[in-house]
Amino acid sequence: MPKVDPAKIEAKKKELIEKEKEGCTFSPVTINYKVSESKVTHGDRGKDLYSKKTKGWFKDRGSKTAEDYEYERS
Repeated sequence: MPKVDPAKIEAKKKELIEKEKEGCTFSPVTINYKVSESKVTHGDRGKDLYSKKTKGWFKDRGSKTAEDYEYERS
């Protein structure tokens, strides 16, 4: 059984990677968002989302009647 030279394998891998990069037209950019330590969580996702809303955000919402709900169902 012939022995395979590890250096040859590495050279072939690098060659294939370089060949792959040559034809690549897409270059992804990743953004590192800094996680602020001042972010307060309640341990409950629902409470966290609700606390982000401004006070009175629901004030301008119109109330629906039973007929409106029935119309939406049909």
